Amino acid sequence: MNSFYLPISRAWEFLAGIVVALLIPRAPRRSEYVALAGWITVLLSILFIGSDLAVPGVTTLIPVAGAMAILIARSTNPVEPILAWFGDHSFSIYLIHWPLIVFALARYDGLGQITKVVLAIASIGLGYLISRYVERPFRFNGRLSLSLGNWSVAITVIAALLAAGSSIEAASAKNSTLAIDRSVPVIYKDGCHLDFTLSQPKSQCLFGDLTSTVEVVLTGDSHAAQWFNAVEEAALKNHWKLLVLTKSSCPAVLMATKRNGVADTSCAAWQKYVAARIAAEKPARVIITNYSENAYPLVASGDYSQIYSRGEAKFIHALGLPQSSIYFIEDTPAPHRSMPECLSQHSGKVSACNFPLHRSVATLATRDLVKASGVHYLDVTGELCPGGVCQALYKGMNTYRDGSHISVSTSKALSTQMEQFLK
Repeated sequence: MNSFYLPISRAWEFLAGIVVALLIPRAPRRSEYVALAGWITVLLSILFIGSDLAVPGVTTLIPVAGAMAILIARSTNPVEPILAWFGDHSFSIYLIHWPLIVFALARYDGLGQITKVVLAIASIGLGYLISRYVERPFRFNGRLSLSLGNWSVAITVIAALLAAGSSIEAASAKNSTLAIDRSVPVIYKDGCHLDFTLSQPKSQCLFGDLTSTVEVVLTGDSHAAQWFNAVEEAALKNHWKLLVLTKSSCPAVLMATKRNGVADTSCAAWQKYVAARIAAEKPARVIITNYSENAYPLVASGDYSQIYSRGEAKFIHALGLPQSSIYFIEDTPAPHRSMPECLSQHSGKVSACNFPLHRSVATLATRDLVKASGVHYLDVTGELCPGGVCQALYKGMNTYRDGSHISVSTSKALSTQMEQFLK
């Protein structure tokens, strides 16, 4: 994501504009063919370059080259005035579109095509109004121009107001009667929950009773890591040695995924490493769970739910363990919005943060395939979502620490169910 915004990774695109500025005066004449090639290139970029590809990357050369060709050709066409209008107001449209999307996501469970079109039209309309009546009057009004000294005073005042606002908000949160648990499992801090770049742990990552000969393994992505506290308590009570093999944004599923638009080789290496290590160590129990409510970008094309569920079955088979040793936890429902933030806003009526139970096609397909294999299967949706309504609070604390992970307090509160499941 940083490479998308950082000027260092975008500097070459500004350089392309400089090259165009130097070439236009030397272009011999207008060329309709060059312009047509440029427009075709830009159109193909819109149609075929998606968010699953690295940006900026090699594919970014395509729309940039197309835009350069259009400018160098000095050709005119009927749509240019429309594009110029969008260019004049593009910054305001850009600024307003994301708050509208966040506003919509906070109130709706996903965005349909009609909602997306409405948001696009609203962004254009509001962006134009902001550009016309806010941005331009301030930009071109000479009376509003500030000297360096005045700018310093203005920045200082704004910074002071922001600091005061943050302090008031923090004080309000502390004075709230609703305690919110935002903590993360300790494996995030000691390096045992691997980040995006690592494919093997750098330490033993052993917990529970380290002297025990009964080994239990917890593996999967961050939705496996969220269960660490529950599994650790069960391990301590039963004198098990707990090995943690989890990795961010990398499911314990044998399928090739992408990260930042390219094949995630670190994830692929980790998946193979975990399967081989578990097969070699032959632990007494292996606990597997992943973020199946999320759709990972894949290298291969096809039906996602089938690729995912079959990849899960392949991973389980690769462990080479009897079904009685494998324990699978169905993914927890995802609110897809910040639950602590929602609870802070609705501390007087926390039920406003409840949300309807929803299961992804991948979760359902995995449930059918894994259950049919005969492994132990745990589904806590009945506990977290009684009557099909997922509760914002569980045992008096926030159920989720963010938009998808259960909180540490919820994990600990479910330790009894986890112990019964594993025994």
